[in-house]
Amino acid sequence: MISDLPQDFIRQLTAEYGVSDAEFEALALALRSEPTVAIASTIGISEVAVRKRLGEVYRKFNITGIRPGKIAELKQFLISQYQARNRSTTNSRTDWGEAPDLGAFYGRIADLNLLKQWVNADSARLVAILGMTGCGKTSLSVQFAQQNQTQFDFVIWRSLRNSPSVTDLVTTLIEFISQQPAKNLPDDSNSQISLLLECLQAHRCLIVLDDFETLLQTEELAGYYRTGYEEYRELFQRVAEINHQSCLILISSEAPAELALLSVNSVKQLKPTGADIIAKEIFKEKGLSATPEEWQKLLNRYRDNLLAFKIVAITIKDFFNGHVSQFLEATALFVDDTLTYLLEQQFERLTSSEEDVMYWLAIIEQQIGIFQLKQQFFESLSLSEYLNNLDSLERRSLIEKTTTDSEIMLQLQPLIKKYVTQQLVQQVTQEVQQLLRQPNFSNFSVLKNYCLGKSCEKQQINTARQSSQLLQQLANNLQNKLRRSEGNIYDSLKQLGENLKKQPRLKVGYAGANLNDIISKIPSN
Repeated sequence: MISDLPQDFIRQLTAEYGVSDAEFEALALALRSEPTVAIASTIGISEVAVRKRLGEVYRKFNITGIRPGKIAELKQFLISQYQARNRSTTNSRTDWGEAPDLGAFYGRIADLNLLKQWVNADSARLVAILGMTGCGKTSLSVQFAQQNQTQFDFVIWRSLRNSPSVTDLVTTLIEFISQQPAKNLPDDSNSQISLLLECLQAHRCLIVLDDFETLLQTEELAGYYRTGYEEYRELFQRVAEINHQSCLILISSEAPAELALLSVNSVKQLKPTGADIIAKEIFKEKGLSATPEEWQKLLNRYRDNLLAFKIVAITIKDFFNGHVSQFLEATALFVDDTLTYLLEQQFERLTSSEEDVMYWLAIIEQQIGIFQLKQQFFESLSLSEYLNNLDSLERRSLIEKTTTDSEIMLQLQPLIKKYVTQQLVQQVTQEVQQLLRQPNFSNFSVLKNYCLGKSCEKQQINTARQSSQLLQQLANNLQNKLRRSEGNIYDSLKQLGENLKKQPRLKVGYAGANLNDIISKIPSN
């Protein structure tokens, strides 16, 4: 019976599902079969408010639909969870390593249920949780592991942030699962992996590896291992392909290249969903509320980046007195130092060809078709190289793809677009400063290779709005940087433009046209 369950257990379990204190207050009375009118009287709220709170509880436990018996279904679920955890507590061994303390966890019911289906019912051996930094991958993995730990003999959570070798990782896993020091291990990694697989066959284990992208190359296409870490490919392939009763979960902002080649039955990929529900809970926790129109603006700006929503919520509370409308009016898109740092880390991993794609998508205002985008490049890429770069950027979760009846369209999320635009402005400013100091027309790339305004003949799409904004940012930045050193900025840039006209087109590319468009935004006096 539900009355036999400890109150502490019920509160802990409901907290794992994101039930707030106010919602739990109503739920505790409902579990004692109190009618709605009595609950309302006890708490001091209306019956409508009671039904609303209980409705939120049912939603968080994925008990949906308009039907009677929801409280009975929830009672049965709580009882079954208590019995399962009691049965398995003595058998389950856990090592949470550096797993973060979640506190309140909201939403993601669909994702948790899908993971449960894959891992427990479908016996998936390798699951990758992928997505951009800040989208909640780690929190989702910890919540899943906590909710399902009783299904495993061992649960092990590790961060790969410090880039351990395969030997170091496998040794610690074998020692924990065998519950004894790993003595006389073979020297070669293949034999070590074989011993680990024997452990995964003998015991049902859940192994979660976070920060996987730290094992991968920077300034190379996504998904390829750093020198000295190639043995991880062998580990993951064998975990995926050899029969055992365990599951390894990878968490990464970048998918390993071999993932798509492994068996679809034993290998699954998940990109977290439902950020809108979690974002609203984050705001509610800070005492903030927004109209549907304001929420749509926030979601359009920050998409599924939960870290951005946490930072924005704090900013609204601390600097806008809790007024979402004032924040939206005052800022087109807010990017603080923390977000800039995280985006910078991802941008630094790109190849120069990937940067080309990102710069063009930042310059262009609207969605653009895959092959229309390719036409914009001043220096032509082969089709295979171009498509490889798009595939790599998608594996890094840096571009958005949508499919129409006729073609695939590409764009950047607003948060990423703003960061890339800032990088573009800084790079162009540095190149102009360098050309003014020493007119060496071989040492600049952005001015040459990207059409920033309407004067470039090759620009065949309507980018008027974005071009105008970008050119004005460039003009303002140049005026701030050059005011003290160049005297009359307008005349200095005009002279530079004349010098560019004398150079062969292949040598200077779009530079002359770009400079003319920038000059048009600077007062002649």
